[in-house]
Amino acid sequence: MELKLYHALIDAGIQAKEAEKVVEALDEKMQQQLATKSDISDLRTDMANLEGRLIKWVSSLMVAMTAIFATIVAMIVKLLL
Repeated sequence: MELKLYHALIDAGIQAKEAEKVVEALDEKMQQQLATKSDISDLRTDMANLEGRLIKWVSSLMVAMTAIFATIVAMIVKLLL
């Protein structure tokens, strides 16, 4: 892509040094801004780990809520009897 851009700038009348500066600046910015395959792989791994932690947290919360509900029902039954 860099070579094509360089030649396109030259064909458009931009001087070689200026075209080179533009291509270098664009390449540098792309290196900073764009995600690599490795970055995406790391993100997927992080998301999978987060998903596992979230499932454990929700499961624990459901068990706690069930225990609280059972306690409340037991208290109501004792009050009514």
